[in-house]
Amino acid sequence: MEFDVSFLLSNLVPPLLYPLGLGCLLVAAAALRERRRPGLRALLLGALGVLWLSGTWIVSEPLGRSLEWRYLPVAEPPSADRIVVLGGVTEPVITPRQSVELGSEANRLLQAARLWRAGKAPIVVLCGGHVPGSDGKRPESADMADVLELLGVPASAILEEDRSRNTYENAVEARRLLEPAGVNRILLVTSALHMPRAVASFRRQGFEVTPAPTDFRIVAEETHTRAEFIFRLLRSVLPDAETLAYTTRALHEYLGIAIYKVEGRID
Repeated sequence: MEFDVSFLLSNLVPPLLYPLGLGCLLVAAAALRERRRPGLRALLLGALGVLWLSGTWIVSEPLGRSLEWRYLPVAEPPSADRIVVLGGVTEPVITPRQSVELGSEANRLLQAARLWRAGKAPIVVLCGGHVPGSDGKRPESADMADVLELLGVPASAILEEDRSRNTYENAVEARRLLEPAGVNRILLVTSALHMPRAVASFRRQGFEVTPAPTDFRIVAEETHTRAEFIFRLLRSVLPDAETLAYTTRALHEYLGIAIYKVEGRID
């Protein structure tokens, strides 16, 4: 595959004109001009390095892979007592929205519906309460239930856990809700990036967890022509706001794991 000049310009120049790329260029220009004060120049170069590298795929990809590929999906998941789905996947009904809308990680609900249709568990447990300060007035589990019913899962097969506000509370409240029924084996559905912290939290509560990850951002590389390889290489070293956001999410997960370990919430 060959790339003409217009294609290259249209894909490689815009990242440098968007806020992140332009900001990096301005910081670089300031650092180059600031020669009389080495300390300030060092700070500017440090800020440039953090922003630029964090917004590139050459940094973001291995960081994300170290989390996403820790629990890869199996071809045929085993049966379990319950399918447990973690929240953070819907947008509540607030004007001008007329119905519940899907967030960027709504594949969790698709995954749960697939597992239920495959007969992997009779009940889907939806974890998600109302977080103070967030939009909406009802717990997210109720919004998730609305979407899951649209996907064909009947209300009789849905159980809402509507008190939790974070991953640790997801696990604690799920144990409170499911322990009276003797439920122990669960298929845990959440985004691949979030799965390591989620698995550790639920296992700490005594669940026998089978991960059922979704929302993979890091996928296996395909074979590319030389021209495609060069283009991807050039594109991977340019800062991008979406990539910066992904890097931030990955760092958030590592920070969350560290805090949970210090607090004794996970082993």
